[in-house]
Amino acid sequence: MLALLRQKARPTTLTGISITPAGYSAARVRCQDGLRPELIQCVYRPPASEDDSNKVLASIAREYRLAGTPCSAVMGAQAHSLLLIEAPSVPPADRLT
Repeated sequence: MLALLRQKARPTTLTGISITPAGYSAARVRCQDGLRPELIQCVYRPPASEDDSNKVLASIAREYRLAGTPCSAVMGAQAHSLLLIEAPSVPPADRLT
């Protein structure tokens, strides 16, 4: 019973931040059960020097009141790659499903 009381409510807004050579982008989405996600804020800031990058991110967080909200870093397609390989030969009982 106490475990149910300690569960945190699922956040209703999620924020994604992307940092690229082209600049800084942030998007906030509202998620409500049974409804489609809704974009509620979107911001772009031009690139800054490495010394100013923390200042730019701090100003975005302050201006859009992002302190304490769930936030994810968003990687661009050029920042990662996916390599598909054959599944290893392991007994079926040891495979994750």
